[in-house]
Amino acid sequence: MIQSFRLSSFPVLRTGRLLLRDISPADEYALFRCLSDEEVMRFWGMPALQSLEQAAAMCENFRRGFAEGRHIRWGIIRRKDGVFLGTCGFHSWDLHNHSCEIGYEIDRGQWGNGYATEAIRAIVSFAFSYLDVYRIGALVHPDNRASERVLLNAGFQKEGILSGYMYSEEEFYNLNMFHCKKM
Repeated sequence: MIQSFRLSSFPVLRTGRLLLRDISPADEYALFRCLSDEEVMRFWGMPALQSLEQAAAMCENFRRGFAEGRHIRWGIIRRKDGVFLGTCGFHSWDLHNHSCEIGYEIDRGQWGNGYATEAIRAIVSFAFSYLDVYRIGALVHPDNRASERVLLNAGFQKEGILSGYMYSEEEFYNLNMFHCKKM
């Protein structure tokens, strides 16, 4: 059962190099550029975006999901030049069990710079401090070694394998389960 959280306004977070903020219609092209890349979307479980209209619908879904308390998705912005790097956020809320799942992606041209790890550390800290979350899970395709490294560097631990958990492109895939808990 999907449960919701409530915040009075969208939380803006800052790290040493990043600004994490709500995703606006002005971000649609940058989001399309990122999510239309086959390599970025390879492990997402859905095909790469094919049109700017799909990116616009996704931006609207992010905004509506926050307003309804279903999910929260931040745009990851490089502070020094305002470049949109990707998104990160939480979904699959379970208020009874004080848990949610995390998701993220970074534009391929920015891979390897530590931006995903920096953003994840910031939103995890926020969740543990302000959202009454005890446990955050992450699901990762077994071939996505880079994402596994990001999670491990952000303080997550590998928990196990979910057999046949994801169906994509007419095939079932196992997913590795990671988690971190509030200390």
